[in-house]
Amino acid sequence: NGKKLTSVTAAAKPVKAFRIKFLQMSFGGNAKLPPSHFGRFTINSASFESLARSDKFSEKPQAKLDAAWRKIAAVGADDLKFSADKEGLKIDGFVNIKDGKIPYTNVVYERKINPLNGDFTALMDVKWALKGNAFMGEVMLQALDGKGNILAQCGISDVWIAYGAKAGFAINGKKYRPVLGLPDTAAGPFIIERRGDTFTVRLREWKFLETKGSTAPLEALRMVFQHKRFKGNDKLPSSHFGEFIIRKIELTDKVAAPLSARQPKRKEWKLDEPIIWYWAGPDMSDEFAAELAAGGWNVAFGRNMFDLDIMHRHGIKGVLWLGKIPENPEELSQYKNWLESVRHHPALLGVSCGDEPGGTERMRQAQRRVEFMIENAPELLHFNNMYPCGASNKQLGQPGAPIEAYELHIKDYFTRLKPQLLSYDKYHFFKSGDGGSYFFNQAIIRETALRYNVPSMNIVQGCAWGFHWRVPTPQEYRYLAYTSLAYGSKGLSCYVYGYKGHWGSMRDPITGKTGILYEEAKVLNREFYAIAKELMDLKSLQPYHTGVIPYGGVALPENCEFQLEPRLKNVPQGLGKPKNFEPDPTNMFARVKPITGWMVSTFGKNGKASHVLVVNLDYKKAAKTTLVAPGKLEKFDAVKRTWSAVNSNKAVLEIPAGSGILLRLAK
Repeated sequence: NGKKLTSVTAAAKPVKAFRIKFLQMSFGGNAKLPPSHFGRFTINSASFESLARSDKFSEKPQAKLDAAWRKIAAVGADDLKFSADKEGLKIDGFVNIKDGKIPYTNVVYERKINPLNGDFTALMDVKWALKGNAFMGEVMLQALDGKGNILAQCGISDVWIAYGAKAGFAINGKKYRPVLGLPDTAAGPFIIERRGDTFTVRLREWKFLETKGSTAPLEALRMVFQHKRFKGNDKLPSSHFGEFIIRKIELTDKVAAPLSARQPKRKEWKLDEPIIWYWAGPDMSDEFAAELAAGGWNVAFGRNMFDLDIMHRHGIKGVLWLGKIPENPEELSQYKNWLESVRHHPALLGVSCGDEPGGTERMRQAQRRVEFMIENAPELLHFNNMYPCGASNKQLGQPGAPIEAYELHIKDYFTRLKPQLLSYDKYHFFKSGDGGSYFFNQAIIRETALRYNVPSMNIVQGCAWGFHWRVPTPQEYRYLAYTSLAYGSKGLSCYVYGYKGHWGSMRDPITGKTGILYEEAKVLNREFYAIAKELMDLKSLQPYHTGVIPYGGVALPENCEFQLEPRLKNVPQGLGKPKNFEPDPTNMFARVKPITGWMVSTFGKNGKASHVLVVNLDYKKAAKTTLVAPGKLEKFDAVKRTWSAVNSNKAVLEIPAGSGILLRLAK
């Protein structure tokens, strides 16, 4: 079956003969066993080949492998299915797959090497497409000694279809369990390096493992191609082999200089510009990144260095997901290697350490991730997203009535997670009305951000899901963005960009097409960024309300130096402090009519207001008002990003539904 029966290293004496031996052992039989016989054998072919050995080489295969590669095993199929591709040798399956009891297909090619002592680098550059996490098998480069022992190996491996492809690697025959996955579609060189007695296995600059190994001479390279067959069931699809292009295979007696530890540009993370982000979007691709950039988003989610490469091409920063931090040192080292490989990528903003951590275990895991990031890459953002007020005692992990439990959660959150960006989500638009706690949550987040001196970001509703939410209109989405600005947010994120089970979002998850909210966001995202940029170095002094005063809001006082004409009568919304988590017509968890009136939000330095944002809280129609200030005003055009003089201490403002205008005192 293509298996080698024996391999013996011996002196290189000339071979002078080739024999085929026929032997019968005679047995006369007894009461229990029949007599022996020789049987019938047909010799179909016999051959004897001299085994050529390679020196160092560099091969870019096209239609076939170099003749030095010999097929030494083919189980479940006759061979690999080769074809020429503009990028290299395409391998997209197997020839004459044998149906039967063997649950896998396996083809191995080997190239004998003149014994290579000391340092070496073996490389297999692969482009792969695994078609939706249904690949199951392996594509592996192996380095062997003269006895057939595996010195080291690395490549793509997936032991079970539900897990997703990961890097497979081994040193000295010991296989290590990888904890971080590879993307479905990517390309790069898998590399085995030996320096003295130390082996390193990596993909590009992503080091999987580095440890001591054998110093025996390298005498063979192998490429292993395997597909583990799985027919599928009602929960999982059938497995496949995928498509692979071998772009380069190389062996040298040189090794690259070890990567020196680069120093980060600064010791801790700082927000340099406003964030326009999203939650739950498609996997990263050039097509999706281009769509994000066109829409004004400047931060995206990713999973690996390949996603960061795509984002960088489109001028977007990335936040990578960080899985469950393992407790054992071997797996922990894999996370450190992964972090070191992406830490200095120009597109990397930070790492996500957990969404809505609360309770006991979720908070513990989030804290472990944060501690890992602070210890190993303090200059990166370690991102968490906090629950809104109204989350249950169990979710928050705190006792008491809703507001008291939320305040305890905030204190615990900052003590354990040390957030650099205070992110939270509060969804406002129900079919039965608006949420009564929206502005209270804005207020408590703003106060917390000021107390701990961190920027805040609001994840706002950008779709509907379940039976009781409604899809926001473009004007309602604009209202969420501008009220967030008024409460000091330096970032805006939408839930969701496009995800199954959600509708009305930026992109339809079924058709893949963008919708009306995306068209609104293309303008609004840039307005939000421009205004937040102007306010970056200022402090939020006070967001005032005039008209209907929501629970948690502060009424515009008569002695404020900024006033609106005509003045509105301030009327309390009529909601109170909740005693429990159930919506009640009298508490802030009630579903209410839309708030009407205006927001007058002041910003400045050293307690002195220099800028004011006026927001029209009517998200159904435009409205006019006049801002009266203590000095001459200038008005900001958020589309053109320019200031213009008003030449008066009064500015007549006509503001679209749910929108706002930024003004400042002339210098």
